[in-house]
Amino acid sequence: MDPLTLLTAFIPLITSTISRIVGRLTGGPEPQTVDEKIQLMQAETEKLQAMAALDNTPGVDNWVQNLRGALRPVATLSILGVWAVLLVIPGSNEFVLRIVADMASAATLYLFGERTMLYVRRGR
Repeated sequence: MDPLTLLTAFIPLITSTISRIVGRLTGGPEPQTVDEKIQLMQAETEKLQAMAALDNTPGVDNWVQNLRGALRPVATLSILGVWAVLLVIPGSNEFVLRIVADMASAATLYLFGERTMLYVRRGR
């Protein structure tokens, strides 16, 4: 596998680790009181509500919203499908296979990266 691909796969872990180290050295953004924790939770709730409101755009048909919502999963499955087909076909162009493999690694990171980061952060 390409070293650049491996590096990009570990960028979220590296940035999270650096952020935690800097947070510990500087006292961190962790809430110190119950009021600060409540304010942080309220801000997170407002952020989630704003993100949900983006999906309910007035004046846009439901099929357009559904198509927009399905774009990432369909693109990811398409990339992984092309990669799987190229692996099976004998004599595939090595250059094209490498590009599609890099795209497949990015798609896999999209699918599993956030969940992996949750497990890593939970294990601290």
